[in-house]
Amino acid sequence: MEFEKKRDFLKEDFETKIASKKEEIDKKVLDNQENLEEIEKIERTIKEIEKRERDLIQEIKEIEIKNLRICLVGRANGLSADFIKERLREIYV
Repeated sequence: MEFEKKRDFLKEDFETKIASKKEEIDKKVLDNQENLEEIEKIERTIKEIEKRERDLIQEIKEIEIKNLRICLVGRANGLSADFIKERLREIYV
């Protein structure tokens, strides 16, 4: 009889500890999932920013090429520097 009481007490104690540890593990898993979602969101944001940066650089390159063409053609045709400057496209950064 005494043995059974001790056994039942230990069994309940172990079950309580196991349940407590399981709750801790479940909470950590949930926290990790939330952290992973935040990391993925940040990664998507970084990729979007990088794409916008590449697009902006490409646009600036195209404007610079057009301005260079305007300068070269204007000089080749003997146009004044002021006239050429009026025709140049501005680059906004």
